[in-house]
Amino acid sequence: MTERTAKTRHWTRPARQQFAVLSMMLGVALLVAGCSSRPDETEIEAIQADIERAREAEAEVWAPDELRAAEEALNAARAAIAEQEGKWFKSYDSARDLLARARDEAASAAEAAVAGKSRARADAEATITAAEGALEEARMRLESAPAGRASRADRAMFRDDLEMLPKQLEEARSQLNAGDINAALTGATAVESAAVSLLDRIESSLQRRVEPPPK
Repeated sequence: MTERTAKTRHWTRPARQQFAVLSMMLGVALLVAGCSSRPDETEIEAIQADIERAREAEAEVWAPDELRAAEEALNAARAAIAEQEGKWFKSYDSARDLLARARDEAASAAEAAVAGKSRARADAEATITAAEGALEEARMRLESAPAGRASRADRAMFRDDLEMLPKQLEEARSQLNAGDINAALTGATAVESAAVSLLDRIESSLQRRVEPPPK
């Protein structure tokens, strides 16, 4: 054996061992780099709580799209987390993106619900006020109608309407006070439309002169 061969064998074995160690370290580094940490369960529970708060703000009624988006994003995040459980190289980046989206959508749902409910209440209140004005105008027009205008039957029918419609409007007001804003808005809108129609009918009837009954 030559001196050169002995030196080659002397340095080859340690070099191979060092290479194996370096390869192992590189593999571990790649494994760590390829794996993001699993989202904590408390983070998921907090987002679920945000969604529940949006529900309490009646987002199902006033912000259904935002609420649905939050729920879908959270469900998708849970599915993405479950999908990684059986993998050697785990990546939770997609799950984290979905959780962030769910958190944002839940906040948007709560804010939109509060704003939407406030707008609807204002609309209901304005419609009730408008309906009251239309009813009062119709009442005054009928009361000030000159004799010989509108038949007795028409006048009786108009008075019946003027007695019935305020009761319906009062029901709408009660619904609003009870928090049933959509029902209140629907009822008040119907009364306003009926009051406007009643005024038109009164005006049309008053255009016709009624002949006095024969003596």
